[in-house]
Amino acid sequence: MKHLWTIICKNSSIDSDTNLISLFDVLETLKVDLKLKPGDFNEKIKVLSNHEVVSYWIRDNDEKTEKFILNIELIDPEGKVLSTFNQVVDFVKGSKRMRSRIKSEGFSLTVSGTYLFNVSYKEDQSNKDIKVQSIPVEVVINREIK
Repeated sequence: MKHLWTIICKNSSIDSDTNLISLFDVLETLKVDLKLKPGDFNEKIKVLSNHEVVSYWIRDNDEKTEKFILNIELIDPEGKVLSTFNQVVDFVKGSKRMRSRIKSEGFSLTVSGTYLFNVSYKEDQSNKDIKVQSIPVEVVINREIK
């Protein structure tokens, strides 16, 4: 099994006639404006925004169904793991390619800087995570005292 790419986007759509996927609002940069009262300080900021992590996989042998666990970790600029998303994926018999989609309703942020969405997977019988990609997202947090 081989990972080809992962993209973070606001949403995606798969055409039922052609099985082609369309990705909408790919996330590369995120700007968050906060209006705080004097004395307030938000250490963690919860961003309530639907997004999807879409990955594309291929393999040479399609004679059996393979199961794996897809893991996505969100790492802040200081190296702290803010959240983890997991999904059990079945690469079904007869398929040499597949897409996986993890949908989320939001995530947490801490400071401005480059965040990483680390993509890894674990095969069904293995305890070892195999890291396949890190996706950088630039975040700008503006804290304004009102």
